[in-house]
Amino acid sequence: MREYRDINNLEPMSDGSKELEIIKKEKVSKYEDLKEMTKDQLIDEVIKARVGEERTKKVD
Repeated sequence: MREYRDINNLEPMSDGSKELEIIKKEKVSKYEDLKEMTKDQLIDEVIKARVGEERTKKVD
């Protein structure tokens, strides 16, 4: 593969580091808003998540 890229003057393949940085940033941003929530708001979010899980189980 490397010879083929070298012969045809193609760019090297991505090592995945850029994609990994994007994924890490998305995960951090998802949890940053949870830090600002009150205990009651967090409980409501957990309830919503559990209800959503149960609904998907019933559909399957």
